[in-house]
Amino acid sequence: MQVLDTLVPGFEQAVERLPGARETLRRLQVARQEGMVSDRSQALIGIAVAHRVGGSYARWVMERAASRAGINAEDILLASLGTAVRAREQKIVRAAWQSTVSVKSAGSLAPHIEYAALASTVIGMLAPSLGAVEQTSRKG
Repeated sequence: MQVLDTLVPGFEQAVERLPGARETLRRLQVARQEGMVSDRSQALIGIAVAHRVGGSYARWVMERAASRAGINAEDILLASLGTAVRAREQKIVRAAWQSTVSVKSAGSLAPHIEYAALASTVIGMLAPSLGAVEQTSRKG
């Protein structure tokens, strides 16, 4: 969550406001650390899930987090479409993409998918309003 905290002002406070979110994120974080999924694959899962269940702000945040983790633009684009160049990553991203409908079928990827989905929900709660973005862009 540390990367999300730096990218999304108020992320921690929003987690606290959402009933059960703090404990769920903590539990999922532990499960993610115990798994055999690389940080790179976790970032790709975050992108795929955000593109399936999150709003535009969640998608932007997950893409920026992946970029900070060293993932290039091509891999970010492919993950946003539910695929990847490398065969192993392709299987992981496709499974995440398909499992957003039913996480029960995700097996060992379930904590990563659930974490990304919950994070996308929290990020969506903090998304800047479209009106504010339009006003800002008109001034500049």
